[in-house]
Amino acid sequence: MTMHDDEEYLFRALKIGASGYLLKNAHDGEMLEAIRAVYSGGIYIYPSVAPALVREFLSNQEVDEKINSYELLSNREQEILPLIALGYGNKEIAQKLFISVKTVEAHKTSIMHKLEFEKRTELVHYAIKKNLIDL
Repeated sequence: MTMHDDEEYLFRALKIGASGYLLKNAHDGEMLEAIRAVYSGGIYIYPSVAPALVREFLSNQEVDEKINSYELLSNREQEILPLIALGYGNKEIAQKLFISVKTVEAHKTSIMHKLEFEKRTELVHYAIKKNLIDL
């Protein structure tokens, strides 16, 4: 039971193993429903915070789908992707892989297109989630 209807508190509570999330302003009936659900081994999420949980789930589904799209990348693109995520510039990647800067740019464009990314930060997040780079 909490007074926080902020989704960050919800996610943190669930990550550490909470079986329920109930706001203090809940009615007695909701409180009993939550207790019964958790006591019987179920989960209870207060209705007003449930949409945030669904949004987060759907967002993670999109990332998971993109992780599966990794196989769409060519071997060279799979080689270049982690270098981009690590912050290497086009010139540095070209020198490292003995290819032209234009070729690196073409591969980078292809990677962004195949993975449906618009920003480099999305690519970095993807590389971390896919364990392509060590932090």
